[in-house]
Amino acid sequence: MNISKLFTPETHRSLAASNDDYVSKDTDEYALIEQLKLENNLDRVYRFDIGRNSDGYSELIKDIMEQADLVGLFRDNLIDYPDNQYNLLRKHLSSQHGLNPSWFVISAGLESMIDHISRIFIKDGTAFLSAVPNFNVFLAFSERMGGRPVYLPLRPEENFQWTRSTVRGLIDLMQKHSPGLLWISNPVNPTGQHLPVDWIAELAAAGLVHGTAVVVDEAYGEYTDGDDGLVSSTQLLHKFSNLMVLRTFSKIHALPSLRVGYLMSSNRDVIAAVSLYRPMFPFSWFSLFLAQIASVDDEHVQSSRARNTRRRSHLCKQLANLETFIYIPSKTNTLMLKNSKLKAVELGERLAKQGFLTADLSRVQGLKNHEFIRITICSQEENDLFVEACRRIEQE
Repeated sequence: MNISKLFTPETHRSLAASNDDYVSKDTDEYALIEQLKLENNLDRVYRFDIGRNSDGYSELIKDIMEQADLVGLFRDNLIDYPDNQYNLLRKHLSSQHGLNPSWFVISAGLESMIDHISRIFIKDGTAFLSAVPNFNVFLAFSERMGGRPVYLPLRPEENFQWTRSTVRGLIDLMQKHSPGLLWISNPVNPTGQHLPVDWIAELAAAGLVHGTAVVVDEAYGEYTDGDDGLVSSTQLLHKFSNLMVLRTFSKIHALPSLRVGYLMSSNRDVIAAVSLYRPMFPFSWFSLFLAQIASVDDEHVQSSRARNTRRRSHLCKQLANLETFIYIPSKTNTLMLKNSKLKAVELGERLAKQGFLTADLSRVQGLKNHEFIRITICSQEENDLFVEACRRIEQE
């Protein structure tokens, strides 16, 4: 029996699609690291390929984990399902964002939430809109549902930055194609540009006119918040019922293993639909326990943001002194980087042989043939070692 004949069209479409992202579920990263160590006589391989906070999670979490009777807590909670309403976490988040707790849906990371949103708004032939480059998961999940992509390419001569003409161009495409969804990442993934909230407001307003739902993924949003408060599109939710804003504990909170993300929307129908697709218990009691602690730890977020700003500035100065390396300025903890004499694959391989894993962006929509890699800003010591590796490549 050829059981694949029973697969849905969405499954066949997904199986046939190529992986244009810089990560793959088929790659055994730990085996790759051990192979690099063995083949190149390396003591350590540095992870510059994942957009994470390399300093780790907060001292508050460390202190609580050291003081709490975790064995007792585990023993008491392993036999029960976790709270599927996440009342305490939603209370903390609603206070932080100044929103009604009922406007939040918690998910198993943002990848799951993006999947839920795609299922809700896209069917076979539905147009979806995106300026590219953008977070490739948006595009992959939309196409999986049979969505028809409408892309607005950003200009390489403008460092792939949004401008006022980008906003006008997206509104024109809304009017022409009536897309079901507009996907936005802010700060933009992978360029690291921070978009003004006024631009999001214009796009959300146009979406109301043209029947388009607008999603703003703020996974890296804490890197562009201010110490005196959030700089977020959540301030627009009271006005725009077609707007959804996403955030996560994976990035600046340095808790990617928890798989805790969340959606915010003022629209009851959106909340109901997302909740319909959300698993009853998307993550463990332990994930919820630590996310609740992280949600009130503003000091960690502020100190991480300040450290990253200092390190990013220093790293950019070092990269600017290299002859063949070109970077695109960023407001987050990642940088797009290229070498004028090497393809992205070649650059990535040469760095990997020296013990530095990077993300190859050469297959990402909107960046194909532009030969960029993406690196994560790590500790000052690690950044200095990375720059030395780049210098050695220039001297080869």
